[in-house]
Amino acid sequence: MKLSPCMKFPIFLSCFLAPSLQAGLLYYLPFATGYDPAAIVEDGLVGQGVVGHGVFAANGSANADLMPTSMVYVDVKGNALATTGGSALIDADEEGVTLSNVAPLNLTGPNAPSGQTLWISFIGRQTAPLVIPPGGVLRFFNLGLRAPDNTIFPADSGGIVDEIIAFGMSTQLQPHSQFWQMWDRGTNSFGWTSTEIEIPTTQTTFLLARIDLNYVGANERFTMWINPPLGTELDENNGIAFMSSQSDFNVWSDLREIRLAAGFSLGGNSLSSAWQVDEIRMGDTWQDVTPYLPLKIVTCTRTLTETLEVTWNAAPNCTDTVEWSSDLMEWHPYATSTRVNPPNSVLATWETPVQTEPLVYFRVSRLR
Repeated sequence: MKLSPCMKFPIFLSCFLAPSLQAGLLYYLPFATGYDPAAIVEDGLVGQGVVGHGVFAANGSANADLMPTSMVYVDVKGNALATTGGSALIDADEEGVTLSNVAPLNLTGPNAPSGQTLWISFIGRQTAPLVIPPGGVLRFFNLGLRAPDNTIFPADSGGIVDEIIAFGMSTQLQPHSQFWQMWDRGTNSFGWTSTEIEIPTTQTTFLLARIDLNYVGANERFTMWINPPLGTELDENNGIAFMSSQSDFNVWSDLREIRLAAGFSLGGNSLSSAWQVDEIRMGDTWQDVTPYLPLKIVTCTRTLTETLEVTWNAAPNCTDTVEWSSDLMEWHPYATSTRVNPPNSVLATWETPVQTEPLVYFRVSRLR
């Protein structure tokens, strides 16, 4: 029996201070492992950070934890975001108090954006509460970039750091829809602007955002995409955007902190917020912050017993299955080929049974 060549279908694939970065990638926090791969590290976010920036400081005794595995994002074509390390769990529900872990951000010198645009990406998911009761305590979670108090104008009346731009779920957008939101100057009584997209925060989501500094005069433009395709030019019409109503900051070096937070605004209760976050990147271009592993068969080797060894790019923590077809229309999975790729996987190989069909095609699919 002669088998047809394998069809090269796109495959669904996939510090501690993080190591220094290549040109264009200005900040990358994958959250380090190096501990028990089956264990959660309590308060493990403290001390995590990026070379050239700084590490997350403790916030009393209530701090974010580290999860042992990365989060996974696979686009509609089966391409997987490149991931490494673990992930962070900002669990105010467990701690019973608002969590707010802050690390220095240094967008100067070699870490400075090359122009007037900064790209940001991360994977996130709200883990608690899954349903917020109507009229309940106001809950929030976010990743925020912050500036020293009164960097911006008009000045606010407080003495705390100003939240320049934040992504997550805000207490200010009520009633809570539990959709992904983006807002600026969240601690400032002036110039509040926000927008949201109707994708539930309880779903694992890949967020990609762009900040255009001084886009119109001294005002910024903020744009966010949810679950965009990887390796493809972005469609502006698929993003949501707003212009700041006042100048939010003046130069990139004004952004001096990154904060991961979750909690409530009206006192503690058993339904406070929690969320998981991973793969935080900042860079000059969307390509810098969206590295991905394409779904692609690398080799197909016929064995002496008329089976075929199929080798493909394996994405860490993704679930892959080899499928066959005789007409390229109807595809049949090999149940025994389904595998969850380990965290350090690069290539995967599986040997097919002997085929009884006169013409057979193969592909690999990836579970989203």
